[in-house]
Amino acid sequence: MCGIFGGIGVEDVSAPVFSAMARRLAHRGPDGAVVERLGQVVLGLTRLAIVGTHEPAVVQRAGRISAVMNGEVYNHRALRRHVAVRGASDAAVVPALFEAEGRAFVDRLEGPFALALSDGRRLHLVRDRLGKKPLYFRVQGRRAFFASEQKALVVTPGFDGVVDEGVAGAFLARGYLRDDEVLWRGLSAVAPGEWVTIDERGRVTRRRWWRLEDQVNAAQPRRLVPEVGRALEAAVTARIPDEVPWALLLSGGLDSTLLGAAAGTVPRAVVMERPGAGDARRAKTAARALGCHVETMRLPAPSLEGLERALYSLEQPEAYASWSMAPAVLALGDWLRARGLKVALLGEGADELFLGYAWDGLEAALERGDGRVPEDAARLLGPRAAYVGLARARARLFTPTPRARDVWLAAAGGLELSEDVEAGLSRRLPGARRRQLVGLGHDLLTLPIPHADRLLMASGVEPRMPFLDHRLVALALSASPAALESPREDKPVLRALARRWLPGFRPPPKRGFSGDTMPGPDALEALRVRLSRGPARVVEPAFFRRARRAPPQHLWRHAVLELTARTLLDADR
Repeated sequence: MCGIFGGIGVEDVSAPVFSAMARRLAHRGPDGAVVERLGQVVLGLTRLAIVGTHEPAVVQRAGRISAVMNGEVYNHRALRRHVAVRGASDAAVVPALFEAEGRAFVDRLEGPFALALSDGRRLHLVRDRLGKKPLYFRVQGRRAFFASEQKALVVTPGFDGVVDEGVAGAFLARGYLRDDEVLWRGLSAVAPGEWVTIDERGRVTRRRWWRLEDQVNAAQPRRLVPEVGRALEAAVTARIPDEVPWALLLSGGLDSTLLGAAAGTVPRAVVMERPGAGDARRAKTAARALGCHVETMRLPAPSLEGLERALYSLEQPEAYASWSMAPAVLALGDWLRARGLKVALLGEGADELFLGYAWDGLEAALERGDGRVPEDAARLLGPRAAYVGLARARARLFTPTPRARDVWLAAAGGLELSEDVEAGLSRRLPGARRRQLVGLGHDLLTLPIPHADRLLMASGVEPRMPFLDHRLVALALSASPAALESPREDKPVLRALARRWLPGFRPPPKRGFSGDTMPGPDALEALRVRLSRGPARVVEPAFFRRARRAPPQHLWRHAVLELTARTLLDADR
């Protein structure tokens, strides 16, 4: 797991520029850095040493191909049998396979990755199937730059710091940005499962080498629960590192407990404890079922300093989680790293894959014609919000636009719905299948994946998410929609698996992170006063001077937008 950066057509760009890019990515790779010029191409790497820990940071080479990688190739030992490779790093197989097999090699890689490869005349940027690793680029005339994070592109020559007004407007309307929406004009994201090629004249070609929707066409499994169990065990085993210590993030809920059961032996389990939430108690119950000990990490109170660091790490404005949830994950990363832990296993993806969110149950109830609000929806939203969400969902659920999650967020915040959710997805798919595709291809990329990667990697801790193994994803997407949902329980497939693996353990109902989504009046006022002073990056200080009596949500979104821009453009980090 690393940070990668560089460019093509950059012969006239001085070395200090690439040194500045490396500094901006040092958190992703605190164990060494390297920058190499290869003709018209520059490739750079900041290394987090997890495989081949004794080796320095290097640009990997095979024949005429050079490469740098952010991520992990879990099956690199098996792939070594097909190509001659030097060095122990899993990244060493990448240029060798490309040299031997061409573009088809990427289908053989298992794991999360973002790659930059070059033959000296072309630059290839490749992102993993589900977008677990970030990768951005900007083209300026005949030259182009790329980096794992946007903050490294901010320091490249010619970057003007101009915000894309359409993207900023989209954030103000809905409170978050999609994976393909980048705040800065001229910056682009490599899409999940995409291969981008940039030649020496700055010409860009883009193609998808893997599509989520294509996985739906597989044959349905005959014995779904046992097959899911075998796939999950294989995914967990592949993600347990050999050379560095690791921890399981154990909430005490269904998903993380299943990861522990699949691992067999859990050397260290960690729970984030929120005041009055009972997290440690639930995690200890799960730990007893797993036969392991759980350590408690107590979360700090939200603060403006934590908000600023969260937005700098996320790089995108985010109105729902940046105040309490994101700083909590940052604090967790600091806690893990201080104890020598470089890898953490997370349960992210299980709810999107097996439909565990309360809004999934709400949507399914509407499709069944069930007028009763599901218990988890009523519990998490509250009676009035659930009523409003149900009414709006009934009226608009089957139009081409809103998904239940956005109805949910709008109802909870008293805001209008966005108009672009689910664009491009087929409405003819069964409801459960459509929910899976939207969850994996949209929802997962707007919060769980960026949080896991950007926030833990801010401390040099690698997140690993076994539920997002592409083979397990394909298996779940081939399951009968009827098997995925039940009016009696959420995630019936995973709950059936838990009954097999841990017969004495009864996972509690799902409980999301329940921290505040925005500051209280005093902290919001302090933020308003701070932003009422320039220099402005997106929102003029005059807006904040006039916004003393503005609706809190309105003020909050504008403040998040402006603070995100200031932290990225003004911070000397």
